[in-house]
Amino acid sequence: MKKLTLLLAGLLAFNVGVAAAAPLNELNTHQTAVGIMMHSTDPDSDTIYIEHKLSPKFTVGLQTVDWGNHGDADDIYGQLHLTDNLRAIAGVRDFGSSSELFLGLGVSGPLSAQWNGFASFAASSEHKELHVGANYAISHNVDLTVSYLSVKPDGGSSRNGLGLGAAFKF
Repeated sequence: MKKLTLLLAGLLAFNVGVAAAAPLNELNTHQTAVGIMMHSTDPDSDTIYIEHKLSPKFTVGLQTVDWGNHGDADDIYGQLHLTDNLRAIAGVRDFGSSSELFLGLGVSGPLSAQWNGFASFAASSEHKELHVGANYAISHNVDLTVSYLSVKPDGGSSRNGLGLGAAFKF
C-alpha cells in the first residue's frame, strides 16, 4: 500500500510537466548507469544518457535527446537526493542555438523485489515534461524501463507516448 501511495502521490503532485527524459535510476555511491530510451512521442526520437552517483546525496548526469524532425537537445543535470525517495533536479538544456535552465522534482520507490517506480517533473521557461514509469531489474547491473513521457514545448504541440529503454550499471 505504501508503494502504491508513493507512486500515486508522485503522479498527482507532478502532473504539470518535466525536463529530463532519462528515467530515475537507483544507483549506489560511485556507480554509473549508461542507458538508452526510445519513446513513441516521435518514432525517430531517442535519448542516450550517462549518470554517476558522486556521493550518497548527489547524482550528476549527461544526456542527448534526438527529437527527430524537432531537433536535438543536450542536457547536463544534477539530482540532489533529499530523502530515499525524493530528489531535487536542476540542469541546463542546450538546443544548439540557445540554452535554458530547468528545475524539477523526482520521486521513486520499490514496487516489488524487481520493480522500482518513478515519476519526475521539471520545467523551464520554454518547455515542460512529465516522465512516469518503472524500471525492472533483469540482473544486479541491467534494468529495463517502461514509461510514459509527455513533452509540452511552449508555443508548440504536445508530444506524448510510451517508452522502452535499458540501462547498464557499473
